[in-house]
Amino acid sequence: MHREIARRAILCSLLVTICLSGSIRTTSAADPICESDFSKGTLTQLGWVAKGEWDTFTYPDVQNNPGALARFSANKPDGTLTKSFAEITNPKRLRLTLNYGWGWGDAGQPADGVSWMLLDPRGNGYIFEVHRVKATWAVQWANVSNGVAPNDKHWASEEIDATHKAVRDGGGLSSISIVRESDGRWAFSSPDWNQGAGGQVSFTDTTTGSFSQIVLLGTRNFDDQLFNKIVLDLPPVAPTTAIPVTDFLDSIGVVTTFPDRGQPLDKTIEMIKYGGFRWVRGGIEGVTSDGPTTMQTFLDLHKQTDVRISWGLVSGGTDVRRLIQTARQLAAANALLAIEGNNEPNNWGVTYQGEQGGGRAPSWMAVAKLQRDLYEAIKNDPILKNYPVWSISENGAAVDNVGLQFLTIPKGARTLLPEGTRFADFANVHNYIYHPNSAGLDDNKTWNAADPTPACKIDGLFGNYGTTWAKHFHGYSSTELLTLPRVTTETGCTIGGPVTEEIQALNLLSMYLDQFKRGWKHTAVYLLRDRTDEADNQTFGFFKPDYSPRKASLYLHALTFILQDRGRPSAPDQLSYSIPAQPSTVHDLLLQKSDGTFALVVWGEKLQGSDDVTVELGRKASSVRVCDPTRGTEAVRSLNDVESVRLTLSNHPFILEVSAN
Repeated sequence: MHREIARRAILCSLLVTICLSGSIRTTSAADPICESDFSKGTLTQLGWVAKGEWDTFTYPDVQNNPGALARFSANKPDGTLTKSFAEITNPKRLRLTLNYGWGWGDAGQPADGVSWMLLDPRGNGYIFEVHRVKATWAVQWANVSNGVAPNDKHWASEEIDATHKAVRDGGGLSSISIVRESDGRWAFSSPDWNQGAGGQVSFTDTTTGSFSQIVLLGTRNFDDQLFNKIVLDLPPVAPTTAIPVTDFLDSIGVVTTFPDRGQPLDKTIEMIKYGGFRWVRGGIEGVTSDGPTTMQTFLDLHKQTDVRISWGLVSGGTDVRRLIQTARQLAAANALLAIEGNNEPNNWGVTYQGEQGGGRAPSWMAVAKLQRDLYEAIKNDPILKNYPVWSISENGAAVDNVGLQFLTIPKGARTLLPEGTRFADFANVHNYIYHPNSAGLDDNKTWNAADPTPACKIDGLFGNYGTTWAKHFHGYSSTELLTLPRVTTETGCTIGGPVTEEIQALNLLSMYLDQFKRGWKHTAVYLLRDRTDEADNQTFGFFKPDYSPRKASLYLHALTFILQDRGRPSAPDQLSYSIPAQPSTVHDLLLQKSDGTFALVVWGEKLQGSDDVTVELGRKASSVRVCDPTRGTEAVRSLNDVESVRLTLSNHPFILEVSAN
């Protein structure tokens, strides 16, 4: 029944709404962009354009009377009520508040819904919808394209009680708040949901970053649909707390080969040092007591470079006992970062306890049991128990619902292994930048690859831990994915076709930044140097087969050199910076060095053209050094006693080294 209701409710989105002139809004945080109280004027007087049976109306003789409000009458053909304003482009924070309700009808009548849209001049944006029912579908949202919303919308991850008495029954109106942050995080909430306890739906989506119209939707409904006190403003943004630079640097990892595959250790050490990598992906595959790759190889690598090592079963491995024995050696040298499960069991199946799993086997049960037992063994080991366990990679390929889309199987998951089964502390993903679903060059290419939500176009977090890409088993909700602990043990891109050496270099640089900004604890790029012992893995590397550096290596070297730091600030400081009218292809990350210097990284991901932006620092800085890692390690500009810095951003980062207070 509710799907039919939802279909009826969005028919209004097919209507053409009124677009605005292309002017760009520049407004202060205290200045509302739109403020409409229908007790103070008619629809026309307040600047709204009506299509259909809209009017201002006051219900007589009711308790808790909300007074005059905008009404779409019951049982009328669909209509719209549109308010246009000067276009706002990617504000630091945007807030829409309104009151809504129904004229009559039962408080829990599920057929009743109210909906509205927030759109750009081309009719692209978002639709929000509330039904007075207690259900996951009580609160919904979806992207709108050219004024058209989809039939299927995103629902809340948990039940929300949005039941509400009609105005005629003394229920008055409910209040709603929608807040959008500049990085595309949305919060859709009401203090009245859940019987006054409040509720919220959160999601991340950057599909539309500018807005110029609010469209209230009137649908053929059983009851009057009511709105009032609609305010769109730019609320003040709290100061940003800096993250220690070393946390970002520690996230930068790489996949590499070792002597057993023809790459001498001394050359590996040289390349690791030059790139500034902080960790390396390793494992028991290829390690023997007599070499050429031994445990001493990894211990020497750590001693010479200070990298730590994620240690795993690698491809097809099942020897948990050996994994633990060797991991203890790394831990004793302070060289161990984490324990990792199997590498891509869809490509390299396992045989565990006599049972085949993954690969071409008809089940993944053996893979799941192996990961379960690995986790239990690590957590029961007195030396290793405090090290994080990373899950297998490519669990989205599972052909039966063994539960590997969870770190711990929750109640009600209906998986083949029981509730409470523990697999890992961190999700593990191989989100390569280019994918059949996103094969070409594009703006925000790596920003999208790092997206933890369904908006990600590639083989990312959602396709492995949200809804699995092979058989569509349900895992975490979009909201839960935002905070799910996660790492990437393989990403990257190969040079070829439209991906030039320059594009590869820019992609890898922004990928490290995007991953950290969007919540990935560690990221390893494949590959340090092109492999010479197998086909199809040429031109992935930071270094060519002859050990000469590619541009990706040069740019990363400059980035890590500029940011180099081993300590931590005693307590990270705050900076009230902002980027007014921040384009959707511009991103930022506030870091701080141990001496107190801020390192504000601002980067663009625009294929063609550029954007001139102003970074407002929020205070006067005695000195600012502007560095561009694509041009070397030295500052390209040095400024004194400034409160803002102008940048021209296209496809790479700038680092603003801002003096401490």
